[in-house]
Amino acid sequence: MRYTGRTLERIEQTTDLTELVSRAKSGQTDAVDRLVDAYAPRLYGLLYRMVGSAAQAEDLLQETFVKMLRGLGRYREDGRFEPWLFSIAANLARDAIRRRGRAVPVATGQDGQDCIARLAGEGPGPDSRLLQVEQAQTLEQALATLSETQREVILLRFFSDLPFKQIAEMLQIPLGTALARAHRGLKHLRERLGDAPD
Repeated sequence: MRYTGRTLERIEQTTDLTELVSRAKSGQTDAVDRLVDAYAPRLYGLLYRMVGSAAQAEDLLQETFVKMLRGLGRYREDGRFEPWLFSIAANLARDAIRRRGRAVPVATGQDGQDCIARLAGEGPGPDSRLLQVEQAQTLEQALATLSETQREVILLRFFSDLPFKQIAEMLQIPLGTALARAHRGLKHLRERLGDAPD
């Protein structure tokens, strides 16, 4: 089962998410399906970029949802479902990385292009497809040079679209630490990509 490229509606309303989680906890499969559909693309993107393997990311995605289902009974609804779910995925990825050694993050595709545009402070340009692929490869190499803590914050923020407050909660670090890691990581990426401010 592949989740790349799927565009699904995100659960925006806190009340909708609270209701879905409550229904999923009571065993309603339609609610579980909606949670899976809503979060699978972002979770897959995070896992893929952390472990660098599509097959392993798919396996970890399945494991993430199995752990979610097993843990729902103990989960207390306090508005932190998304950080809780992403923590499960990130922890599984970290364990997989430790078992086999350091991962090489992958930043190809539209996400990599969007991240490059964000880092450069520009919108998407009229570049050719070849140039976009080269930029994504350059970004992939630059991401590999970040410290693990900086790379994780960058991936969670720019590839999984989590707000810094949730990232800080998820990683159990102060908000300022998450912001500082992102700032240092982005500065390093800008330098590596040749877009450092004067």
